Amino acid sequence: MMRWQLAALEAPGAILETAYPALWSADPHRSPFCAPAYLDELAELARRDGAAPLVAVAIAPDGSAAAAWPLRRERDGVIQMLNIEGADHCTCVAREGAAPEALGEGLARALAEVDGAGLLLKNVPSWGPTLEAARRGIAAAGWRGRSFAATPCTVLRVPEGAGAPDALRRKVSGSSLKNLDNRLKRLPGFAFKAVEGDAGLEAWVEAFCDAHERRWNITTTPSEYRVAEERRRLLVKLRGWARAGVLVRFSLEAAGEGIAFAVALTARDRLVYHHVAYAPEHAACSPATVLIRRIVLWMGERGYTCMDFGAGGESYKRRFADVDEPLFRLIAAPRAASALYVRGLVEERIRASSRLQALWDEWGNRRLRGAVMSGLERSRRRLRRAVAVDARQPLGALAGRARSRLQRERMLFYRAPAEAGQAHPDVVELRAPALLAMLEDEVALDARGRARYLAALSQGQRAFGVLRDGRAVQVCWLRPAAPEEIPPGAEGAPAWVIADCVTARRARGQGLYPRVLRAARAAIPPGDTCLIYTNDWNVASQRGIVKAGFQPVSIRERRRRGGAVETQWLPAP
Repeated sequence: MMRWQLAALEAPGAILETAYPALWSADPHRSPFCAPAYLDELAELARRDGAAPLVAVAIAPDGSAAAAWPLRRERDGVIQMLNIEGADHCTCVAREGAAPEALGEGLARALAEVDGAGLLLKNVPSWGPTLEAARRGIAAAGWRGRSFAATPCTVLRVPEGAGAPDALRRKVSGSSLKNLDNRLKRLPGFAFKAVEGDAGLEAWVEAFCDAHERRWNITTTPSEYRVAEERRRLLVKLRGWARAGVLVRFSLEAAGEGIAFAVALTARDRLVYHHVAYAPEHAACSPATVLIRRIVLWMGERGYTCMDFGAGGESYKRRFADVDEPLFRLIAAPRAASALYVRGLVEERIRASSRLQALWDEWGNRRLRGAVMSGLERSRRRLRRAVAVDARQPLGALAGRARSRLQRERMLFYRAPAEAGQAHPDVVELRAPALLAMLEDEVALDARGRARYLAALSQGQRAFGVLRDGRAVQVCWLRPAAPEEIPPGAEGAPAWVIADCVTARRARGQGLYPRVLRAARAAIPPGDTCLIYTNDWNVASQRGIVKAGFQPVSIRERRRRGGAVETQWLPAP
């Protein structure tokens, strides 16, 4: 008979000091989402969130660990799996032959001893003992509970044996897949990469998150990675999987840039396709689809027989998968008169009806949630822009700003040759996190704006600026000039334009602007022309431009008449 013990995970490494690591290695259904080093990282994240991580461990008569439930108690008393955040499979851990009744006793013990107010288990797989054990644990605790299939989990599987590699190859040998693959192979510098371990992990995560933002920030459900903390959490989780030896990072590259990325996790003969991002500029070539094809071929060369696409029933997964292994949700509470239990009743009814589920996905998830999030984002941006208005601006500047927006816009254009010599040592080429953080603070940059700037960086545009205490306080962008930005008389030499210049409010009046403009001039090839333009009312900007060695060349005037915009070039004053 097993004896259950509860251990609070109060310090880093606590779970590694228990019998849990050896138990996980012996689990026939070993999940990468339960890997000891990974759970150690998640325990730290839980503590930062104000939750209490714990593990219930069963001790067999011979003194060895026989089973375990890694859990976390939220601040409101609800018990969840420790790996609830983003896990495709939430399972307990057990040696082969562990009975569901015995495993359920451990969950019931945890519910009683930590004074739980409710239980919420998501993404519990139909395979393995966890689903039945959780049901029995809820009953043993005397709680009221609901369990129901909640999320699709599609799987590509071939029979084990010598024929597995050929079987996998046949799964991705269709002519349409090959054609997509061949289109990408024609891109300069095309390469497929698979990296195990943590080599170059930080740079890879940054590129992954940038692509994810460019893909999703232009939709009603922008990427969570526009928040620096979410990027950090992803890095922490991947580092935990790398420590556990279950992480494989796949990517497609062209011209030295990543165009598709996938986070995959190994689980014996199963590879879990966990998280994906791709560059939307290459969407016509379906890079994510080609990446899946390459991963399947890679699996065949290494003895894998199953590709698990994880939680979610996206249509692209069904192009490859041939089996659906639904993931279950269990919701329980001590009493039926509980908001959590009522939620379980309602959600079970919705999940049981394909019509209600489709309505919920369309209106509850996509439209309503997207509208609420977009509305909050717009309100936040408007408030921050209102706060960002500098009250010290002269009345003439404020009037000019209003005139530009409502009726007539006059832009002064300046020109200068490439700068000879070295740039000021304070000026550096900025990376995306620093410059985007500054723009969010100073001009309330929204999700679409972030996507636009990230796309600009991926296309070779450059951002120069000044850092103070690790934070950007000045930024200017350098890019090839568009035809409408080249004034009459400047059409000869290749032209570059410096644009989107922003100085942090706390750094204004320190002479940073001319330094950064000179650095941008120094970055263009000798013989090329550098252009910059600013509003006719922005006297401070004009002074900085002239100080950086630029000369006025023209005025571009645009008038709004009805729905049309008239453009006229005038000589410089």
